[in-house]
Amino acid sequence: MIVSLAFCFEITIISGFMTFLPKYLEHQFSLNNSIANIYTGGVAIPGAIVGIVTGGYFVKKFKINPKGASIMAITCNILCLGGILVLIFIGCPNVKMAGTTISYSSHKYSILNADKVEIEKFKLTSECNKNCHCSTSSIEPICGRNQITYFSPCYAGCTEHKNSEKKAYYSCRCIQEDFQENSSYNSLIPDAYSGSCTYDCKALIPFLAILFFITLLTSLNQMPMLMVTLRSVSDIERPFALGLQLVIMRLLAYIPSPLIFGQAIDFTCLIWRKDECDKTGSCLFYDREKFRLVYGSIAWVYKAFSLVFFVFLYISVRKYSYEQKNIEIDTIIRASITSLSHTEKKTANTNKEFHKFASTED
Repeated sequence: MIVSLAFCFEITIISGFMTFLPKYLEHQFSLNNSIANIYTGGVAIPGAIVGIVTGGYFVKKFKINPKGASIMAITCNILCLGGILVLIFIGCPNVKMAGTTISYSSHKYSILNADKVEIEKFKLTSECNKNCHCSTSSIEPICGRNQITYFSPCYAGCTEHKNSEKKAYYSCRCIQEDFQENSSYNSLIPDAYSGSCTYDCKALIPFLAILFFITLLTSLNQMPMLMVTLRSVSDIERPFALGLQLVIMRLLAYIPSPLIFGQAIDFTCLIWRKDECDKTGSCLFYDREKFRLVYGSIAWVYKAFSLVFFVFLYISVRKYSYEQKNIEIDTIIRASITSLSHTEKKTANTNKEFHKFASTED
């Protein structure tokens, strides 16, 4: 039962974490959906394959017993906890999007006090676009000359655009407000281009490397724990034990984990899609820092619970091994005493027969 509960926490991380990993990569590192899915499959699947095969090899090569398997699981979990903790701090900074992570004007942002900034920060509508009647049904980010990203050309107050290699936007009132006091402003230069503003972020490769390491260590435990499960029951009960373990994992891990991760991730959303009837749909823009913190913290907590159960497993296996050792010693002692008594009886019978034979000869 302890193995099954420990596995539940492990599967919860695998099921929930991996389900939302493409979304996490997409929003955290500004990747498109297809590239995010390629990275997910290219890192998670090889890591799992290497971990499972290596775990099976260790069990066979070193003849690992249940006690050794529990020690191996504890070691891997401690290393995974450290890796997940590092992942929480690896990521890109928030996109500077007007009305969400910063106020509508970088100039205003620098002079407003904290209270006013918070008021303007999470409001897409501003004085510069209030008459545009913009929609949040889809996101179409543009990067302004002031290095601020806007949710759409409409929310930037743009009225003109020209098609080129990158769509250029002109007469963007929200962007021009930042240059009102700047005499060098040139109206011939586009106010914005399509796409979010790019920032120098080189955290993707370290993130994927540590993720591969964590996936490998997590998968490394599967074969040793399967061996512990099979050795914990009699031969005739093994199919039933494996089936019961699978049912427990389905009910306590596979089904609830995506719901738990999804509900927690929704709290980090800043802008929700809304249709013409004002019904809320999917999330269009997340707070990267909160997303990273929530996503990593849930995985860390479940991994910590898994570690606790593996420690309980080690204590139980060690106690069982100690009792078994005492039983074996008692059995050996009793067998020795029984054998000795049989030997003494045989010796006595031999002596009697010898004396009887000797007296007959006399």
